[in-house]
Amino acid sequence: MLIKSYQIIEQKYQKAEECFQQYSSCQYSILLTGKGEKDIVNFSLIGVNPIAVFSLSPHESYKQTTNVKHKLKFTPWETLQKLIDTLSFETLPFPASKCGVCGFLSYELTHTIENLPKTTESHYKLPDALYVIYAKYYYFDEIKHQMWGISLEYDSSPLSLRKQIYSNQLEVGKIEPDFSKNAYCMKVEKVRDYIYSGDVYEVNLSQQFRAEFSGEPYQLFRNLYECNSAPFSAFIELPNLSIISLSPEQFLKVDGNRVETRPIKGTAPRFEDKIKDLESRNKLLNSEKDKAELHMIVDLLRNDISKCCDVGSVDVITPHRLEKYTNVWHLVAIIKGTLSNDKRYSDLIKGCFPGGSITGCPKVRSMEIIDELEVSTRNLYTGSIFVMNSQFIQSSIVIRTGIVATDIDTKKQTLYFNSGGAVTIDSDPESEYEEIIQKVSHFISTAGKE
Repeated sequence: MLIKSYQIIEQKYQKAEECFQQYSSCQYSILLTGKGEKDIVNFSLIGVNPIAVFSLSPHESYKQTTNVKHKLKFTPWETLQKLIDTLSFETLPFPASKCGVCGFLSYELTHTIENLPKTTESHYKLPDALYVIYAKYYYFDEIKHQMWGISLEYDSSPLSLRKQIYSNQLEVGKIEPDFSKNAYCMKVEKVRDYIYSGDVYEVNLSQQFRAEFSGEPYQLFRNLYECNSAPFSAFIELPNLSIISLSPEQFLKVDGNRVETRPIKGTAPRFEDKIKDLESRNKLLNSEKDKAELHMIVDLLRNDISKCCDVGSVDVITPHRLEKYTNVWHLVAIIKGTLSNDKRYSDLIKGCFPGGSITGCPKVRSMEIIDELEVSTRNLYTGSIFVMNSQFIQSSIVIRTGIVATDIDTKKQTLYFNSGGAVTIDSDPESEYEEIIQKVSHFISTAGKE
Protein backbone atom coordinates (compact mmCIF):
# COMPACT_ATOMS: atom_id res chain seq x y z
CA MET A 1 0.00 0.00 0.00
CA LEU A 2 1.60 3.24 -1.20
CA ILE A 3 0.63 6.92 -1.13
CA LYS A 4 0.26 8.02 -4.77
CA SER A 5 -0.61 11.69 -4.24
CA TYR A 6 -1.66 14.17 -1.59
CA GLN A 7 -3.43 17.51 -1.18
CA ILE A 8 -3.05 19.87 1.79
CA ILE A 9 -5.52 22.76 2.12
CA GLU A 10 -5.53 25.24 4.99
CA GLN A 11 -9.05 25.87 6.26
CA LYS A 12 -10.75 28.25 8.63
CA TYR A 13 -9.92 27.12 12.15
CA GLN A 14 -12.56 25.46 14.28
CA LYS A 15 -12.32 23.37 17.42
CA ALA A 16 -11.38 19.78 16.66
CA GLU A 17 -14.24 18.35 18.71
CA GLU A 18 -16.71 20.47 16.70
CA CYS A 19 -15.21 19.50 13.35
CA PHE A 20 -15.38 15.82 14.32
CA GLN A 21 -19.12 15.96 15.07
CA GLN A 22 -20.00 15.18 11.43
CA TYR A 23 -17.81 12.05 11.47
CA SER A 24 -18.47 10.80 15.00
CA SER A 25 -20.82 7.97 13.95
CA CYS A 26 -18.61 6.78 11.06
CA GLN A 27 -16.92 3.44 11.68
CA TYR A 28 -13.20 3.64 12.53
CA SER A 29 -13.17 7.44 12.68
CA ILE A 30 -10.79 8.86 15.29
CA LEU A 31 -10.36 12.12 17.17
CA LEU A 32 -7.15 12.88 19.09
CA THR A 33 -7.33 16.17 20.97
CA GLY A 34 -6.84 17.75 24.37
CA LYS A 35 -6.39 20.79 26.55
CA GLY A 36 -3.48 21.58 28.84
CA GLU A 37 -0.11 23.28 29.06
CA LYS A 38 1.55 24.20 25.76
CA ASP A 39 4.43 21.79 26.35
CA ILE A 40 1.85 18.97 26.49
CA VAL A 41 -0.93 19.91 24.07
CA ASN A 42 -0.02 21.57 20.77
CA PHE A 43 -2.01 19.70 18.11
CA SER A 44 -5.22 17.78 17.43
CA LEU A 45 -5.82 15.19 14.72
CA ILE A 46 -8.86 13.66 13.03
CA GLY A 47 -8.78 10.57 10.82
CA VAL A 48 -11.73 9.61 8.56
CA ASN A 49 -12.37 7.52 5.41
CA PRO A 50 -10.22 4.50 6.34
CA ILE A 51 -8.19 3.01 3.54
CA ALA A 52 -7.25 -0.06 5.63
CA VAL A 53 -8.05 -1.43 9.06
CA PHE A 54 -5.78 -3.92 10.81
CA SER A 55 -6.95 -5.64 13.99
CA LEU A 56 -5.76 -8.41 16.26
CA SER A 57 -8.58 -10.13 18.10
CA PRO A 58 -8.15 -12.35 21.17
CA HIS A 59 -7.21 -15.96 20.33
CA GLU A 60 -7.52 -15.32 16.59
CA SER A 61 -4.96 -15.03 13.83
CA TYR A 62 -3.96 -11.55 12.76
CA LYS A 63 -6.22 -10.26 10.01
CA GLN A 64 -6.27 -7.43 7.51
CA THR A 65 -9.57 -5.80 6.53
CA THR A 66 -9.01 -4.11 3.19
CA ASN A 67 -9.36 -4.75 -0.52
CA VAL A 68 -6.40 -7.14 -0.34
CA LYS A 69 -7.66 -10.59 0.64
CA HIS A 70 -4.55 -12.31 1.99
CA LYS A 71 -3.89 -12.70 5.71
CA LEU A 72 -0.81 -11.29 7.37
CA LYS A 73 1.28 -13.64 9.52
CA PHE A 74 3.20 -11.20 11.69
CA THR A 75 2.96 -10.27 15.36
CA PRO A 76 1.16 -7.00 16.14
CA TRP A 77 4.54 -5.42 16.86
CA GLU A 78 6.06 -6.52 13.54
CA THR A 79 2.96 -5.47 11.62
CA LEU A 80 3.00 -2.01 13.15
CA GLN A 81 6.65 -1.58 12.19
CA LYS A 82 6.00 -2.77 8.63
CA LEU A 83 3.13 -0.28 8.28
CA ILE A 84 5.11 2.75 9.40
CA ASP A 85 8.12 1.68 7.31
CA THR A 86 5.98 1.26 4.18
CA LEU A 87 3.90 4.43 4.44
CA SER A 88 6.02 7.48 3.76
CA PHE A 89 4.15 10.11 5.78
CA GLU A 90 7.41 11.57 7.04
CA THR A 91 8.43 12.53 3.49
CA LEU A 92 5.30 14.66 3.00
CA PRO A 93 5.17 18.40 3.79
CA PHE A 94 3.89 19.59 7.17
CA PRO A 95 1.32 18.89 8.53
CA ALA A 96 0.86 15.63 6.58
CA SER A 97 4.25 14.62 8.04
CA LYS A 98 2.56 14.49 11.46
CA CYS A 99 -0.14 12.05 10.29
CA GLY A 100 0.15 8.29 10.05
CA VAL A 101 -1.14 5.06 11.50
CA CYS A 102 -3.72 5.68 14.24
CA GLY A 103 -5.17 3.21 16.69
CA PHE A 104 -4.62 1.54 20.00
CA LEU A 105 -2.75 -1.19 21.88
CA SER A 106 -4.76 -2.91 24.60
CA TYR A 107 -3.33 -3.99 27.93
CA GLU A 108 -3.94 -7.59 26.81
CA LEU A 109 -0.94 -7.37 24.47
CA THR A 110 1.15 -7.98 27.59
CA HIS A 111 0.48 -11.67 26.89
CA THR A 112 2.54 -11.38 23.68
CA ILE A 113 5.48 -10.04 25.71
CA GLU A 114 5.45 -11.97 29.00
CA ASN A 115 4.16 -15.39 30.06
CA LEU A 116 1.37 -14.15 32.34
CA PRO A 117 -1.74 -15.81 33.76
CA LYS A 118 -5.12 -14.68 32.46
CA THR A 119 -8.03 -15.50 34.75
CA THR A 120 -10.10 -12.31 34.47
CA GLU A 121 -13.47 -12.07 32.73
CA SER A 122 -14.06 -9.84 29.71
CA HIS A 123 -17.53 -8.27 29.50
CA TYR A 124 -17.20 -7.04 25.91
CA LYS A 125 -15.16 -7.88 22.81
CA LEU A 126 -12.40 -5.49 21.81
CA PRO A 127 -9.41 -6.06 19.49
CA ASP A 128 -6.09 -6.42 21.26
CA ALA A 129 -4.64 -3.99 18.73
CA LEU A 130 -6.10 -1.71 16.08
CA TYR A 131 -4.16 0.09 13.32
CA VAL A 132 -6.04 2.34 10.88
CA ILE A 133 -4.77 4.26 7.85
CA TYR A 134 -6.96 7.06 6.51
CA ALA A 135 -7.59 8.76 3.19
CA LYS A 136 -8.55 11.99 4.98
CA TYR A 137 -6.96 13.70 7.97
CA TYR A 138 -7.53 17.03 9.65
CA TYR A 139 -4.61 18.56 11.52
CA PHE A 140 -5.06 21.38 14.07
CA ASP A 141 -2.28 23.60 15.40
CA GLU A 142 -3.67 24.37 18.87
CA ILE A 143 -1.05 27.05 19.58
CA LYS A 144 -1.55 29.18 16.46
CA HIS A 145 -5.20 28.12 15.93
CA GLN A 146 -4.67 26.87 12.40
CA MET A 147 -6.35 23.93 10.65
CA TRP A 148 -5.61 21.90 7.52
CA GLY A 149 -7.49 19.27 5.56
CA ILE A 150 -5.19 16.54 4.19
CA SER A 151 -6.42 14.24 1.41
CA LEU A 152 -4.37 11.22 0.39
CA GLU A 153 -4.69 8.92 -2.62
CA TYR A 154 -3.38 5.36 -2.28
CA ASP A 155 -2.94 2.47 -4.69
CA SER A 156 -6.17 0.98 -3.25
CA SER A 157 -9.64 2.40 -2.58
CA PRO A 158 -11.15 3.51 0.74
CA LEU A 159 -13.33 1.01 2.57
CA SER A 160 -17.11 1.30 2.27
CA LEU A 161 -18.37 1.45 5.85
CA ARG A 162 -21.76 2.31 7.32
CA LYS A 163 -22.58 4.91 9.95
CA GLN A 164 -23.95 3.92 13.34
CA ILE A 165 -27.43 5.06 14.38
CA TYR A 166 -28.01 6.13 17.98
CA SER A 167 -30.81 7.50 20.12
CA ASN A 168 -30.83 11.27 20.56
CA GLN A 169 -31.48 11.12 24.31
CA LEU A 170 -28.52 10.48 26.61
CA GLU A 171 -29.24 8.29 29.63
CA VAL A 172 -26.86 6.53 32.03
CA GLY A 173 -28.27 4.07 34.55
CA LYS A 174 -27.14 2.96 37.99
CA ILE A 175 -23.39 2.43 38.19
CA GLU A 176 -22.29 -1.01 39.42
CA PRO A 177 -18.66 -1.63 40.55
CA ASP A 178 -16.70 -4.88 40.57
CA PHE A 179 -16.12 -4.53 44.32
CA SER A 180 -17.80 -2.97 47.31
CA LYS A 181 -15.74 -0.50 49.30
CA ASN A 182 -14.98 -3.19 51.88
CA ALA A 183 -13.94 -5.74 49.23
CA TYR A 184 -11.63 -3.23 47.51
CA CYS A 185 -10.04 -2.31 50.85
CA MET A 186 -9.37 -5.99 51.53
CA LYS A 187 -7.58 -6.28 48.18
CA VAL A 188 -5.46 -3.25 49.06
CA GLU A 189 -4.46 -5.07 52.26
CA LYS A 190 -3.57 -8.14 50.18
CA VAL A 191 -1.23 -6.02 48.06
CA ARG A 192 0.35 -4.63 51.22
CA ASP A 193 0.91 -8.25 52.37
CA TYR A 194 2.77 -8.91 49.11
CA ILE A 195 4.88 -5.80 49.71
CA TYR A 196 5.71 -6.91 53.26
CA SER A 197 6.71 -10.31 51.83
CA GLY A 198 9.15 -8.65 49.41
CA ASP A 199 7.28 -9.58 46.19
CA VAL A 200 6.77 -5.99 45.00
CA TYR A 201 7.24 -2.34 45.93
CA GLU A 202 3.92 -1.13 44.58
CA VAL A 203 0.98 -2.41 42.52
CA ASN A 204 -1.57 -0.45 40.51
CA LEU A 205 -4.87 -2.01 41.61
CA SER A 206 -8.02 -1.20 39.65
CA GLN A 207 -11.62 -2.20 39.23
CA GLN A 208 -14.29 -1.88 36.56
CA PHE A 209 -17.59 0.00 36.77
CA ARG A 210 -20.59 -0.62 34.50
CA ALA A 211 -23.92 1.03 33.77
CA GLU A 212 -26.79 0.69 31.33
CA PHE A 213 -26.46 3.37 28.67
CA SER A 214 -28.65 4.85 25.99
CA GLY A 215 -27.74 7.53 23.48
CA GLU A 216 -25.01 8.78 21.18
CA PRO A 217 -21.56 7.98 22.64
CA TYR A 218 -19.98 11.06 21.07
CA GLN A 219 -22.45 13.27 22.92
CA LEU A 220 -21.26 11.66 26.16
CA PHE A 221 -17.68 12.45 25.09
CA ARG A 222 -18.65 16.07 24.37
CA ASN A 223 -20.33 16.41 27.77
CA LEU A 224 -17.34 14.94 29.57
CA TYR A 225 -14.79 16.91 27.54
CA GLU A 226 -16.59 20.17 28.21
CA CYS A 227 -16.49 19.74 32.01
CA ASN A 228 -13.27 17.73 32.36
CA SER A 229 -11.00 18.03 29.34
CA ALA A 230 -7.60 16.35 29.46
CA PRO A 231 -4.40 16.60 27.37
CA PHE A 232 -4.74 13.17 25.72
CA SER A 233 -8.46 12.98 25.05
CA ALA A 234 -9.66 10.71 22.25
CA PHE A 235 -12.78 9.29 20.64
CA ILE A 236 -12.73 6.20 18.41
CA GLU A 237 -15.82 4.74 16.76
CA LEU A 238 -15.72 1.00 16.07
CA PRO A 239 -18.46 -1.40 14.94
CA ASN A 240 -20.60 -1.87 18.08
CA LEU A 241 -18.02 -0.14 20.29
CA SER A 242 -17.18 3.49 21.07
CA ILE A 243 -14.07 4.57 22.96
CA ILE A 244 -14.33 7.72 25.09
CA SER A 245 -10.97 8.70 26.59
CA LEU A 246 -10.09 11.71 28.72
CA SER A 247 -6.59 10.67 29.70
CA PRO A 248 -4.13 13.12 31.27
CA GLU A 249 -1.11 10.84 30.82
CA GLN A 250 1.45 10.65 28.03
CA PHE A 251 2.98 7.24 27.31
CA LEU A 252 5.66 7.80 24.66
CA LYS A 253 6.37 10.82 22.51
CA VAL A 254 9.08 10.47 19.88
CA ASP A 255 10.28 13.07 17.40
CA GLY A 256 12.96 11.56 15.17
CA ASN A 257 15.21 9.88 17.75
CA ARG A 258 14.22 12.06 20.73
CA VAL A 259 12.19 10.01 23.22
CA GLU A 260 10.05 11.35 26.03
CA THR A 261 7.72 9.79 28.63
CA ARG A 262 5.70 11.51 31.36
CA PRO A 263 4.46 9.16 34.09
CA ILE A 264 1.79 10.30 36.55
CA LYS A 265 1.80 9.14 40.16
CA GLY A 266 0.20 11.01 43.03
CA THR A 267 -3.38 12.29 43.04
CA ALA A 268 -5.30 14.73 45.22
CA PRO A 269 -8.90 15.98 44.82
CA ARG A 270 -9.84 19.49 43.65
CA PHE A 271 -12.33 21.67 45.55
CA GLU A 272 -14.45 24.67 44.59
CA ASP A 273 -13.44 26.30 47.87
CA LYS A 274 -10.10 27.97 47.10
CA ILE A 275 -8.66 27.43 50.57
CA LYS A 276 -9.51 23.71 50.62
CA ASP A 277 -8.19 23.38 47.06
CA LEU A 278 -4.88 25.00 48.03
CA GLU A 279 -4.62 22.76 51.08
CA SER A 280 -5.17 19.67 48.90
CA ARG A 281 -2.54 20.90 46.45
CA ASN A 282 0.04 21.52 49.16
CA LYS A 283 -0.70 18.20 50.83
CA LEU A 284 0.10 16.40 47.57
CA LEU A 285 3.26 18.41 46.98
CA ASN A 286 4.49 17.53 50.49
CA SER A 287 3.35 13.90 50.50
CA GLU A 288 6.34 11.57 50.92
CA LYS A 289 4.12 8.59 49.97
CA ASP A 290 3.09 10.13 46.64
CA LYS A 291 6.63 11.25 45.83
CA ALA A 292 7.88 7.74 46.62
CA GLU A 293 5.25 6.27 44.25
CA LEU A 294 6.38 8.56 41.46
CA HIS A 295 10.11 8.04 42.05
CA MET A 296 9.72 4.25 41.94
CA ILE A 297 7.92 4.46 38.59
CA VAL A 298 10.47 6.97 37.27
CA ASP A 299 13.19 4.45 38.05
CA LEU A 300 11.22 1.70 36.27
CA LEU A 301 10.63 3.83 33.17
CA ARG A 302 14.26 4.95 33.05
CA ASN A 303 15.12 1.27 32.85
CA ASP A 304 12.44 0.57 30.22
CA ILE A 305 13.44 3.28 27.77
CA SER A 306 17.14 2.59 28.40
CA LYS A 307 16.64 -0.77 26.65
CA CYS A 308 16.35 1.14 23.36
CA CYS A 309 18.20 4.41 24.02
CA ASP A 310 21.87 5.36 23.76
CA VAL A 311 23.91 4.67 26.88
CA GLY A 312 24.02 7.77 29.06
CA SER A 313 21.28 9.60 27.13
CA VAL A 314 18.37 8.83 29.47
CA ASP A 315 17.81 11.68 31.89
CA VAL A 316 15.09 12.68 34.36
CA ILE A 317 14.41 16.24 33.21
CA THR A 318 11.77 16.86 35.88
CA PRO A 319 11.62 14.51 38.91
CA HIS A 320 8.15 15.78 39.78
CA ARG A 321 5.93 18.69 38.93
CA LEU A 322 2.34 19.55 39.82
CA GLU A 323 -0.35 19.56 37.12
CA LYS A 324 -3.88 20.86 37.59
CA TYR A 325 -7.00 19.19 36.17
CA THR A 326 -10.68 19.83 36.65
CA ASN A 327 -11.27 17.32 39.43
CA VAL A 328 -7.74 16.32 40.58
CA TRP A 329 -4.16 17.46 41.12
CA HIS A 330 -1.43 15.17 39.77
CA LEU A 331 2.32 14.75 40.25
CA VAL A 332 4.10 14.21 36.93
CA ALA A 333 7.71 13.43 35.96
CA ILE A 334 9.46 14.01 32.61
CA ILE A 335 12.08 11.54 31.33
CA LYS A 336 13.95 11.89 28.03
CA GLY A 337 16.42 9.85 26.02
CA THR A 338 17.91 9.33 22.56
CA LEU A 339 16.76 6.29 20.56
CA SER A 340 19.68 4.10 19.45
CA ASN A 341 20.32 3.81 15.72
CA ASP A 342 19.86 0.04 15.81
CA LYS A 343 16.42 0.22 17.51
CA ARG A 344 13.05 0.68 15.85
CA TYR A 345 9.94 2.40 17.16
CA SER A 346 8.25 -0.97 17.65
CA ASP A 347 11.21 -2.09 19.80
CA LEU A 348 10.78 0.98 21.98
CA ILE A 349 7.02 0.57 22.42
CA LYS A 350 7.27 -3.15 23.11
CA GLY A 351 10.13 -2.58 25.55
CA CYS A 352 8.08 -0.07 27.56
CA PHE A 353 4.64 -1.68 27.24
CA PRO A 354 2.50 -1.52 29.25
CA GLY A 355 3.43 1.74 30.96
CA GLY A 356 4.93 1.19 34.39
CA SER A 357 2.75 3.83 36.02
CA ILE A 358 -0.30 1.59 35.63
CA THR A 359 1.26 -1.78 36.53
CA GLY A 360 3.64 -1.40 39.45
CA CYS A 361 7.20 -2.27 40.36
CA PRO A 362 8.69 -4.70 39.49
CA LYS A 363 6.46 -4.84 36.46
CA VAL A 364 6.04 -8.57 35.74
CA ARG A 365 5.30 -9.60 39.33
CA SER A 366 2.89 -6.66 39.64
CA MET A 367 1.00 -7.84 36.56
CA GLU A 368 0.71 -11.33 38.04
CA ILE A 369 -0.83 -9.84 41.18
CA ILE A 370 -3.13 -7.67 39.07
CA ASP A 371 -4.50 -10.78 37.37
CA GLU A 372 -4.97 -12.49 40.74
CA LEU A 373 -6.84 -9.63 42.44
CA GLU A 374 -8.80 -7.97 39.63
CA VAL A 375 -11.85 -9.76 38.23
CA SER A 376 -12.56 -7.88 34.99
CA THR A 377 -10.23 -7.97 31.99
CA ARG A 378 -8.65 -4.57 31.49
CA ASN A 379 -8.84 -4.68 27.67
CA LEU A 380 -8.01 -1.16 26.45
CA TYR A 381 -7.76 0.30 29.97
CA THR A 382 -4.07 1.03 30.74
CA GLY A 383 -3.14 0.31 27.14
CA SER A 384 -2.29 3.10 24.69
CA ILE A 385 -3.95 5.23 21.98
CA PHE A 386 -1.57 6.68 19.38
CA VAL A 387 -0.71 8.28 16.06
CA MET A 388 2.57 7.16 14.51
CA ASN A 389 4.79 7.25 11.45
CA SER A 390 8.46 6.39 11.00
CA GLN A 391 9.63 9.74 12.42
CA PHE A 392 6.94 10.63 14.95
CA ILE A 393 4.92 9.09 17.80
CA GLN A 394 2.40 10.62 20.14
CA SER A 395 0.70 8.17 22.49
CA SER A 396 -1.28 8.15 25.71
CA ILE A 397 -1.78 5.86 28.66
CA VAL A 398 -5.45 4.87 28.48
CA ILE A 399 -6.96 5.95 31.79
CA ARG A 400 -10.13 7.95 32.57
CA THR A 401 -11.67 6.06 29.66
CA GLY A 402 -15.12 4.65 28.97
CA ILE A 403 -16.22 1.99 26.49
CA VAL A 404 -19.78 1.99 25.16
CA ALA A 405 -20.53 -1.55 23.93
CA THR A 406 -23.63 -2.35 21.87
CA ASP A 407 -25.06 -5.87 21.89
CA ILE A 408 -25.32 -7.02 18.26
CA ASP A 409 -28.64 -8.82 18.77
CA THR A 410 -30.54 -6.68 21.30
CA LYS A 411 -28.86 -3.31 20.47
CA LYS A 412 -28.64 -2.74 24.23
CA GLN A 413 -25.81 -0.37 25.16
CA THR A 414 -23.58 -0.69 28.23
CA LEU A 415 -21.00 1.78 29.50
CA TYR A 416 -17.81 0.35 31.05
CA PHE A 417 -15.06 2.36 32.75
CA ASN A 418 -12.16 1.53 35.06
CA SER A 419 -10.27 3.28 37.81
CA GLY A 420 -7.19 2.38 39.81
CA GLY A 421 -4.39 3.65 41.97
CA ALA A 422 -0.93 2.73 43.20
CA VAL A 423 -0.82 0.72 46.42
CA THR A 424 2.37 1.00 48.48
CA ILE A 425 3.43 -0.04 51.98
CA ASP A 426 2.10 3.31 53.27
CA SER A 427 -1.32 3.00 51.61
CA ASP A 428 -4.45 3.49 53.65
CA PRO A 429 -7.17 1.24 52.16
CA GLU A 430 -10.00 3.73 52.60
CA SER A 431 -7.95 6.54 51.09
CA GLU A 432 -7.08 4.34 48.11
CA TYR A 433 -10.77 3.62 47.55
CA GLU A 434 -11.66 7.32 47.75
CA GLU A 435 -8.91 8.09 45.22
CA ILE A 436 -10.29 5.73 42.56
CA ILE A 437 -13.78 7.18 43.05
CA GLN A 438 -12.38 10.70 42.67
CA LYS A 439 -10.68 9.75 39.41
CA VAL A 440 -13.96 8.61 37.81
CA SER A 441 -16.10 11.31 39.39
CA HIS A 442 -16.61 12.92 35.97
CA PHE A 443 -18.34 9.76 34.70
CA ILE A 444 -20.38 9.51 37.90
CA SER A 445 -21.43 13.16 37.86
CA THR A 446 -22.36 12.98 34.18
CA ALA A 447 -24.60 10.04 35.09
CA GLY A 448 -26.29 12.21 37.70
CA LYS A 449 -24.80 10.26 40.60
CA GLU A 450 -22.92 11.70 43.55
